[in-house]
Amino acid sequence: MAESNSNRLQYAGEYTLEGLELRTVKGSFNVIPNYVQLDLFENIYSNSISGSLVIADTNNLLVNMPFIGQEFLRLKISTPGISGVDAIDFSQNYFVIYKIGFVQDISKGSQLIEFHFTTQEALLNQRTRISKSYSSKNSHEIVKDALTNSRHLDSKRSIFLEKTKNQPRIVSPNYHPFDLIAMVSSQAESSVTSALPPEINYFVFFENTRGFHFKSLSLLFDQPTKGDYNCGDVGSIERATQDVENYNRVLTFNRVGSVDMLKNIVGGVMGSTLTTHDIYNKKYDTYFHGYFDNYPRIDENPIYLDTGVDYSNRNAGDYVDARIYLNSRSGDSVNKSFTRGESESGDEGSLSSLTTGRGLLTRRAKFAELSGGINYNIKVNGHVGMKAGQMINFTVSTVGNPHGEGTENKYLSGKYLVTHLRHTFFKAPIVKHEVSMAITKDSYKTSLPSGTIQRTTRPNGFVTELSGGTDYGGM
Repeated sequence: MAESNSNRLQYAGEYTLEGLELRTVKGSFNVIPNYVQLDLFENIYSNSISGSLVIADTNNLLVNMPFIGQEFLRLKISTPGISGVDAIDFSQNYFVIYKIGFVQDISKGSQLIEFHFTTQEALLNQRTRISKSYSSKNSHEIVKDALTNSRHLDSKRSIFLEKTKNQPRIVSPNYHPFDLIAMVSSQAESSVTSALPPEINYFVFFENTRGFHFKSLSLLFDQPTKGDYNCGDVGSIERATQDVENYNRVLTFNRVGSVDMLKNIVGGVMGSTLTTHDIYNKKYDTYFHGYFDNYPRIDENPIYLDTGVDYSNRNAGDYVDARIYLNSRSGDSVNKSFTRGESESGDEGSLSSLTTGRGLLTRRAKFAELSGGINYNIKVNGHVGMKAGQMINFTVSTVGNPHGEGTENKYLSGKYLVTHLRHTFFKAPIVKHEVSMAITKDSYKTSLPSGTIQRTTRPNGFVTELSGGTDYGGM
């Protein structure tokens, strides 16, 4: 059995498997003696968690059960010796097995079987549609209705909703519940006071091992960090009155991509323009977004300088025509939720500030910045308290001669948001829990050096008009 009977943590990555059971039409089957590897996947851009289970089968389960994609998986895992951390507990709200992955013979009379599973709400979402109008509910109340209403998802999982202040008038024309929630997320405006600027509260809806979350990026960015990880050599740390080495040491890490100015220009991160055409009122409004506009960042320092980038001394955020969007709508004289930021005509705009106007531009820019900014993939020794949506501290070491700057990269170190997370529970060669995380940040821990990058001055080039003949224009 892959667990320790002791409540004392013996090494980083140890875990206690309290339950692992397949429930089929022919009854329950305990697979703790048979499992090889278990993986759980979380993603703040995904509505549901999912996972895979690999077992060694010597009982011809595929025929004797059989498996038809309607089975359940009961699961409970904890980390011994760490107090205040809830177990990963699906012993009452079971996972649903929806697919058989690979089936591989390993010896005569035995085979490896991979099961893919997800939460029950993920399948019910595809079976259910909502045909309903909402006019007097706040955004978080609409999300609550979609999740808990017995005619919709009827979820029994824990739900964490950030309170909102807007009451969007929404008609759901046979939308799946998660599609409705995605639409609501794009319009939600938080009523929670945050240390970060309140003007922009872009919401995400996701599920981790704790439950469903409907939260703004501002709230996620503002939460306390849940771990300190160092990609260099570190000493031991104290947990549960004992020294456990390697818990905050990063096993492997790699920088994903890099700061790409060209990509950020094309993607509208640096600057963009939106023209909203109102076919009903026969008018249009134009809105602008620039990179250096005031909206929340994980740390305080942007990754680009606001110095001039051309001979007219315009900065990188002044080119608002780099990306142009067109949005059309019909007028709405009742449901007005004015946009933050004026249009070119001086109007504040109408309809949801996050689906029209400057709010739409900055929402798109923020998510593009998080996916294409400062990103790392790291692997650490795991415990069950690690979840997607948490903030962590990640210390990046310097390389080579520090030149008096210390051994810590003062720009890349700091707070990171965990966007993707994978729990992997190994049984052999050692019972070991590892966690792989994709982490992101949108600014530096320390401001860039002040000053202006020197640009070479050169005389103007010349223009030659070619008339053919033997003149090939400098070729």
